[in-house]
Amino acid sequence: MYVDPASAFGLLLRLAGMGTLFLLVVGGMVLLLVLLVSVLTGRTAMARWAGFALGGVASLWAVSLLLSVVLLRGRTLRPGEELVYCGFDCHLHLTVRDVKHDGRLDVTLALRSDAKQEPEYPALLDIAVTSADGRRFAPVAGDVGGALGAGEGRDVTLGFDVPADAQGLRLVANWQGTPEWLLPGPEHAIVQRRRGIALDPAVSQ
Repeated sequence: MYVDPASAFGLLLRLAGMGTLFLLVVGGMVLLLVLLVSVLTGRTAMARWAGFALGGVASLWAVSLLLSVVLLRGRTLRPGEELVYCGFDCHLHLTVRDVKHDGRLDVTLALRSDAKQEPEYPALLDIAVTSADGRRFAPVAGDVGGALGAGEGRDVTLGFDVPADAQGLRLVANWQGTPEWLLPGPEHAIVQRRRGIALDPAVSQ
């Protein structure tokens, strides 16, 4: 199942994922403290209740994370179509403007923000090129620059060393950092990597 993260259903899933992660972190810390105090004070009934509740919170998070990775599928876009990256809102957009093969694969990206006030930070994206056989190639030249102000956009060129035998190339990106690996829903890092832009229009779908 493909879910557009910017859609109403995508927003619902993002909020559910954030809520689940918040419950895991905050609720887990509270329940762990209650469990520790209960054990130290000999309150076995409360300790048992806290242990069950802690296990329930962890199970809810683990199941939602597993369902996200198993059920949420990706999509391959054509150059010119945009990938969108979300926090609470989806304001950072990325697409492929141009592709050149000249010993090295140079990909020109168009970055834009449609935020009203706050800046967006494309440098927080982990951008790569992937091949149909699962290989992943990080940029070896260029960078995306600093913050994008509200309503701003810019083009940047990244260089990739991609072997000549690599087929089915796609441009993919996901938010960097641990939270994106722990967050259930369409913004999980693995799910984000399943959305990409074909660098050969013939393989887009």
